[in-house]
Amino acid sequence: LLRNESKQFDPVITKALLSCLSLYPIGTYVFLSTGKVGIVTDINPASLKTPFVELVGEYDESGRHKTIETNETDLKINRVLTNKEIGEIIKYVGKGEGGGTTAPRPIKK
Repeated sequence: LLRNESKQFDPVITKALLSCLSLYPIGTYVFLSTGKVGIVTDINPASLKTPFVELVGEYDESGRHKTIETNETDLKINRVLTNKEIGEIIKYVGKGEGGGTTAPRPIKK
């Protein structure tokens, strides 16, 4: 849709559709270009390709989960994790490894 946005589809309709559906739905586990794993927590209306992501096992100064805005350069989403990978992360984090964090939320289907 985005590749043909101005050629084949009305850009306003395309943007409205993608903001409802999202390229990365909330709750999706993603692998970042930094090698870190995150969970999509919100869309970015300014750029649908770069959602806000909560980093698994990382916290800010106040003890809340660290949330970042991805981009298309150095904080890029490389891919969506498979269900098998998500299960392994939940087991790893749930055992208290990976910084003593609590287990991330399971993916919704």
